[in-house]
Amino acid sequence: MKSVVISALCAGLIANFGNVAAAETLRAASAFGLQHINARVTYPEMIKRLEMYTDGRLTIKDFPSGLVGPKDMVNAIQSGTVDMGTIIMLYFAADYKDSLLPGELSPLSSNPIALSSAATEYIVNCKDCQAEFRKVEQVYLGSGSTAPSEIMSTVPIRQVSDMEGLRIRTGGALLTMFIEYMGAETIQIPSSEAFEALSQGIVKAHFGSIPNLLTFRLIDVVKYVTLIDFAPFISDSSFSTNAKTWASLSAADRVSLAKATNDGYAAALLSWQETAAQATEEAQAKGIEFITPAPDFGQKTSEFVDTHLKGLVAALQEKGVGDPEGKIETFKALVKKWDGLVAGLDEVTVESVAKLRWEEIWSKIDFETYGK
Repeated sequence: MKSVVISALCAGLIANFGNVAAAETLRAASAFGLQHINARVTYPEMIKRLEMYTDGRLTIKDFPSGLVGPKDMVNAIQSGTVDMGTIIMLYFAADYKDSLLPGELSPLSSNPIALSSAATEYIVNCKDCQAEFRKVEQVYLGSGSTAPSEIMSTVPIRQVSDMEGLRIRTGGALLTMFIEYMGAETIQIPSSEAFEALSQGIVKAHFGSIPNLLTFRLIDVVKYVTLIDFAPFISDSSFSTNAKTWASLSAADRVSLAKATNDGYAAALLSWQETAAQATEEAQAKGIEFITPAPDFGQKTSEFVDTHLKGLVAALQEKGVGDPEGKIETFKALVKKWDGLVAGLDEVTVESVAKLRWEEIWSKIDFETYGK
C-alpha cells in the first residue's frame, strides 16, 4: 500500500497543494512507551479498525516513544509534528480548565467504563470544552480510563497513621489533594519516572493503577500494594487530532476515524481490567503483599470525597470555569446514566462497549461540522 507520511517536513508541500486527505498514513505518538496499554492495545486496535473502515485508504503510524514526550504533546500536535497524540490534560491544566471537570468528579463512580463514557459524552457536548480544544488546534475524539488508583509502596501502609510524612508520587491535583489529606507528602512527576524515584528512595510509594506494576516495571521495586480503589484517571484525550488534519478529511473519513478511535478506547478499557488481573497475579507470585487497609482508611477517604465535592464549585470558579454548579450537575447525571447503561450490558466485550458508546454519543454528532 502506498504511504505518504504527514509531518512537519512536508507541511509546506501540504499547504501548497491543500490536500492532506490524499495522504494515507498519519503520524501519531501514543507517547508512553512500548509497554503501555496505549502502545500495546489502544492504538493498534484503532489503527486496525481505521484501515478496515476505510478499505486501507487511511492508516496511522504510531511512535510510542522517542518522537514526542507527554509534556510536549500540545505543541507537537499544533506544529504538525504529529497528526494525533495522547494528551494528558492535567499536564496542561491552563488549556483545559473546563475539560478537566469530569476528572474532578471521578470519585463518583468506581466503574472505569461508565466514567470514561460519561466524560466523553460530557466533553463532546460541552461548548466551553470544545472551545478549549479549538484554541489549541485539536479535535477531541474521546476519553478513556485507567483502573482505579491504589498505593504501591516499598513500606507497608495498613492504616492512616502509616501515611504520615511519607513521600508519595502522584499525578494530578485530585490525587495529590487526596494523598496530602491522608497525611503524606507528594511529588508530582510523570508515571514513567516512578520506577527511578522508587528505586532511588526519592519516594516511598506510587499512587496509580495496578497495571503500572507491569507497564513501568514497578513490580521489580515495590513490596506492598494497599487496595483503596480510588478514582480512576479519566483526564486524557488519547486521540487528540490536529485540527487541520481533521478538516482535510472528508466527512465520511471523519466518521471512520471517530469509529476507529471509539473502538480503540473500548479495547483499552477492557485491557486495563485484564492487565490489572495479570499484574496482581504476577505480583503475588513474586511475594508482593496486597493489603486491605484498616477501617479508618475508608472512613478518611469518604471524608475527603465529601469535603472535595463540597468545595468544588468554589475551586472551579477560582480557575475561571463558568456555571460550575450546572456543569457539575450535568456530569453527575451522565455518571448515573452510564453506570446504569454499563450495568445493563448482557456481556461486557470490546464490541458491546464500542457499540454502546457509539450509539449514545457519536451517532448523534454531525461530522460535517464537529471539530470546526
